[in-house]
Amino acid sequence: MTTNTIFVYGTLKRGCFNDYMLKDSEFIDEVITKDPYLLIHDSLPFLIKNSDHEYSTKIKGELYEVTDDVFKKIDKLEGHPTFYTRQCIWVINKGNMVYAWCYFINDHFVNDIKEYSIIKNGRWEDKWFFH
Repeated sequence: MTTNTIFVYGTLKRGCFNDYMLKDSEFIDEVITKDPYLLIHDSLPFLIKNSDHEYSTKIKGELYEVTDDVFKKIDKLEGHPTFYTRQCIWVINKGNMVYAWCYFINDHFVNDIKEYSIIKNGRWEDKWFFH
């Protein structure tokens, strides 16, 4: 069985409302992105691959190994490739670099960043008090 390493930063994280999709997947660890990205929200988290924004920061998330079947279900949830686009990024796990899939919002869905709340600490669920 093939597995895929996936980095999640929003509703798929433990304690958030889509975590059930990863219940049978292997949780690896809490990790942080190597590079800074812009994390915004408007009831859902949107990660923008724009490290030049003044509030871009390293994003805190979780790393999982998922089967191809789970991967396809997550692609459907995320609207890949129309709404979110899946791309590989580097994350840091206990000092080691890991290449993992991550979902970024497609640029044409975010016209004006000023319309959204920017999450400056890189941790989406803090905004919603899920824990």
